Amino acid sequence: MTAPRFSVVLHLPDARGIDAQSVRSWVAQDLARERFEVVAVTDGRDRATERRVPPLLGSPDSLLRFPRATRAELFDRGARAASSSSSPNRTASRSRRS
Repeated sequence: MTAPRFSVVLHLPDARGIDAQSVRSWVAQDLARERFEVVAVTDGRDRATERRVPPLLGSPDSLLRFPRATRAELFDRGARAASSSSSPNRTASRSRRS
């Protein structure tokens, strides 16, 4: 299997109760699933999220927990984790909620 073309970093502390829906939306995209990965990041405050999300993730995806991390640190660490196994042409992106 080749490396995913891009990564989606989901900041789960901002999920506002729709964490599972957010993950399901990304993993159900029409784009071939091997073309991207979902990297979900959490600060560890919501254990329910950490129980709900892993069963929804596929093989290239991950849920990363960084206790007490700020919003910026979570995005940074998620992007670094996503790009750690990437090819030179792959970019990390992030999902935001306003």
